[in-house]
Amino acid sequence: MQTTIRKLAFLLLATATLLAACGNDDNGITPTPGSIDTSQIENLLAATATPVPLLTAPRSPGTLFIWHAYGTGSAEEAALIAVIKNAQETLPDLTIDVLQLPQETIYDQWEAGVAAISGPDILIAPNDRLPGLARDGLVLDLTDPLAGQLDGFSDTALTGMSVDGRLFGVPQSLAGTVLYYDKTRIASPPQTTEALLTAQQSSQTVGNIVSAYYLYSFIPAFGGVIIDDSGTTACPQQDGIVAAFQYLVNLKNFGGFFDVEIGRVDELFLDGTLAMIGNGSWELSHYEAALGDDLGVAPLPSGTAPARPFINGDGLYINPKSRNVETALELVLKMTDMESAEIWANTASHIPARNNIVLADPNLQMLAQALNTGQSVPDSPSFEFYWDIFDDAFSQVLKGTSDPVDVVAAACTALQEAIDSQ
Repeated sequence: MQTTIRKLAFLLLATATLLAACGNDDNGITPTPGSIDTSQIENLLAATATPVPLLTAPRSPGTLFIWHAYGTGSAEEAALIAVIKNAQETLPDLTIDVLQLPQETIYDQWEAGVAAISGPDILIAPNDRLPGLARDGLVLDLTDPLAGQLDGFSDTALTGMSVDGRLFGVPQSLAGTVLYYDKTRIASPPQTTEALLTAQQSSQTVGNIVSAYYLYSFIPAFGGVIIDDSGTTACPQQDGIVAAFQYLVNLKNFGGFFDVEIGRVDELFLDGTLAMIGNGSWELSHYEAALGDDLGVAPLPSGTAPARPFINGDGLYINPKSRNVETALELVLKMTDMESAEIWANTASHIPARNNIVLADPNLQMLAQALNTGQSVPDSPSFEFYWDIFDDAFSQVLKGTSDPVDVVAAACTALQEAIDSQ
């Protein structure tokens, strides 16, 4: 198998509307089906403020194109290269082209490529925007093609790749919020919210990122529910949400550090000001490099119920308009099998989406255990309203000037109104 790892070398317009327009506009560009006149790049760039890369299809049945957004020289890029090379033994006649794109634009570029009946065959990306992609027909429904071929994946991982009960991605890894701590200052990490308060009173300061994502786990830890299972009722357990907000206010009053700037909280943990920090599992390598053997990893503390941090994850998605669907299916299964899962984990510190993977790093083992009680982000369209409304609510109450009861009541009312307006 020939494998090409390359960076974005050219920018081309990829929306179906603009492609159609290019055939008759003043630029004088007339693309043929599946191709673009690359000599007219300057004209194309002038025609749109947001150019995106396109492939010059049609391609050989023995060629697949993959897009990803892993950083240059990163552990993720190294793992991707190793996984692809590992696939050579199974698929020796397949050529794979791999293109790195910016994380902030990769979804929009994918959507444009699919709409233009072009783009790559496979996308590797987090599942943040999977519900919208799935409902808009921009990723292939894998439920039937992969039926009976996904043994060994965790239920949480498969749920994260599903929308409305259908599977749209093959899970590669899991991610979520955990508690990191400095072992030189904390012998045993707090397992409960009460113990966390006690530690804070002893000047074992915890850092918290103020956002609806990072602080969400406190809501289920106190019995709160944001939206019911039907997706129609906001805050069915509002008292639990109030209790969570009041707890966070108490934690701050005891000296807990809260900031909306992730970098600021991160900096204070690394310089020793903070003894603990709630942050994403993707920060493991960063913290290990700084603290070495002094780094500890633990689950987020439970309250009256277990903390249930959101579980996200990277997955592999297939272009529904790919000319090579069968080969793409074969490749994504190979890139997520047991052997590949070990590469993703032990090279890039990705928490495996598969069960029973041997992890070389004890901290990575703890990460996997710490997320055992986590939950996939709900795929209900109603839940999309949670983020902005509760970002504001958390920020408002932690400024210390608003009563948690009033803030939560206002947030729940706004959430219900948003749900009803759909």
